[in-house]
Amino acid sequence: MGRTLLIVLLLAAGGGYYLYGVYAEQQAREAIEVGVRDARRSFSDKAASIVTEEAKDYNRRIREALKDFESQVQDVYEGHEDWRNVDGYRTEVERRFEEGEISEAQKKSMMEGFGMVKNAYDTLLAGSWETELEAVDEGADIRMDVYEVARVTDDDGNPLLEARAFLWGVEDSTRIGWGQLSLRYWTTGAAPSKTLRREARRQGLDPDNMEYVLGRAEGTATPYIILQSPSDYIDAFPPYVSLAAIRFPAMPREAETVDFSYGFSARKGGARHEIAFAWEKLGIPEAWKLAEGDVWNADVVEASEDEIIPEEEKKDEDEEG
Repeated sequence: MGRTLLIVLLLAAGGGYYLYGVYAEQQAREAIEVGVRDARRSFSDKAASIVTEEAKDYNRRIREALKDFESQVQDVYEGHEDWRNVDGYRTEVERRFEEGEISEAQKKSMMEGFGMVKNAYDTLLAGSWETELEAVDEGADIRMDVYEVARVTDDDGNPLLEARAFLWGVEDSTRIGWGQLSLRYWTTGAAPSKTLRREARRQGLDPDNMEYVLGRAEGTATPYIILQSPSDYIDAFPPYVSLAAIRFPAMPREAETVDFSYGFSARKGGARHEIAFAWEKLGIPEAWKLAEGDVWNADVVEASEDEIIPEEEKKDEDEEG
């Protein structure tokens, strides 16, 4: 009887220690959640004041803020570093696929999103990106920072460019309405029409060596991928930024510069903002052009006379005629 009672008491004590351990872990995990939330809130406040800065100040200050953010998160996880698993989403997707909860197509889509977030996460925390294109709308506190442009192909094998961008100030609560993407290609050479040759001579230009619009391509600004909640993939992802992968045709080899416009609307805090980012006569890197032998299959629209000849010059010509 006494021995039995002793065993029962020992078992009860063991159960108490177990329950205490479970409770302590629960408390620690909740503290980490609160700490990460506080770190994200602090970074968001800083980022909001940085993203409309001049390029030099933005590049310096946003990297400093990201470094501080990562330091805060590390402090939050101190003593429980093994609980911080940035690959947790990948592991969960693989488990769900193996157990038949999701299809192969779903797995592919989810992994594509995770891969983009992981790449952006590593890039941000390392402060290692170099801006290829950037634009700011101060009224909406939105900055577009294109940090990578890569050659890809569509499902039919057509060559495309994929621009990956940080959209600072576009959060999960921001309602976006996508507008138009427009590309206008410029080249230099012999004027392709009698009208242009006549106009070139009238302006004292060499009609055999003049700058003119080769053509243009237009389409929707809707990104190939838009992720407004990167923290769904990595819980400690910095806030106040969305990720976009924007696809457009590889550029013709004859083109030397490009006018690039990109528009969308953003509703933030009840206010609607019309965003119109534009870059004029950008030099086209060789890597952005079609390779030798590639066919330009984009829906190309020939440039109109009004696009090539300024409207005021056209009026002068009409009056002379």
